[in-house]
Amino acid sequence: MEKLGWPGWFLVLFLGTGILWGMLFAHQPLGQLGEQIVGLAVSEFLALWTIYDSRRRGRPIPVLSQDWLLAFAVVLVPLYVLWSRGWRGGVAICLTVFAWSLLSNVVLQLYWRWSIGA
Repeated sequence: MEKLGWPGWFLVLFLGTGILWGMLFAHQPLGQLGEQIVGLAVSEFLALWTIYDSRRRGRPIPVLSQDWLLAFAVVLVPLYVLWSRGWRGGVAICLTVFAWSLLSNVVLQLYWRWSIGA
């Protein structure tokens, strides 16, 4: 069996946060500490992916700028994707947001129905 590299682990962790987000949202009201931690984890995963991707493309992000990327990942990661991939990056951003939201909502519905016994 082939080893799962960094992009594969990133995908597993990113989708895992979508599953966890759906379960937490079904169980608690929005704004609790667990949901804030998942939101922070998603932004950090995206920032780390951006750093990895920039190195892989041969245009690494300077070390002093990486802290800003980690702090403002919600804004800077989509800008990086648009800058590095053009309009195809915009399509990738939209598809990623849609897929993650769909996964979270499916898990939310299934977990909620399972927890109330319907």
